[in-house]
Amino acid sequence: MADGKDLPLSAEAERLDIATAGNGDLRLAATRISDKGVLNYFQVKNDRSETKAVNDLELVPTEVNGNTFRLVWKGNTVAASQVNVETSEGWHRVLKPAKDGTVMLTTPFPARYLLEVTARVNGSATLNGK
Repeated sequence: MADGKDLPLSAEAERLDIATAGNGDLRLAATRISDKGVLNYFQVKNDRSETKAVNDLELVPTEVNGNTFRLVWKGNTVAASQVNVETSEGWHRVLKPAKDGTVMLTTPFPARYLLEVTARVNGSATLNGK
């Protein structure tokens, strides 16, 4: 949670189940190092009510419940190379960021939208001592 508290969750076959929604935006973060030594951050955020990044890497709306987002790495805005968008209904788009690094997503119908960001971020990152 944005207030720093953790919610209990359990792993199921194809999903993680969070018993209670709590208040504010929910976040889940995980990392992986690929076989080529690339650090991959996985960050899930449910809702768009908070415009301040909490995690090291986070895609946040520029205004509450807005459709324009900025990518934040350790408190600084960075430009994404592209943002892939898809829904469980099979709808998908590729968004290119504006010159200021923001991306705008028009949501044509109610659904849960998954945004996948591709970005190269310079600077120090340490995972498992590497």
